[in-house]
Amino acid sequence: MKKDRIYLSGRISGLEPSEYKAAFSKRQRELEECGFEVVNPLNNGLPEDATTHEHMRADFALLLGCDAAYFMEGWLRSAGCKVEFDVATACGMPVYLEVPDGLGGHKACHFQ
Repeated sequence: MKKDRIYLSGRISGLEPSEYKAAFSKRQRELEECGFEVVNPLNNGLPEDATTHEHMRADFALLLGCDAAYFMEGWLRSAGCKVEFDVATACGMPVYLEVPDGLGGHKACHFQ
């Protein structure tokens, strides 16, 4: 059975690399445990010092190859995530938004 490919979107700007890399890695593992094939934009094939524009072009290509998108908490504080959200919804993709669960953790909810 083919796994749904889900694009992982999250805030990077303004965060330390160790912080966003840990957050992306954790969410990737959790989504894989849920049965998704996760497409992580941190693995877009570009060097970290590539320009924001280069990263966004590569990331859009990855997003458009997916079945759904998952937006990590804090995505509204990222201009890039907002554009990824607009692209995903404009293309009719299911979108999952991470929200605090009130217990110090997170849960995903479906938005359509």
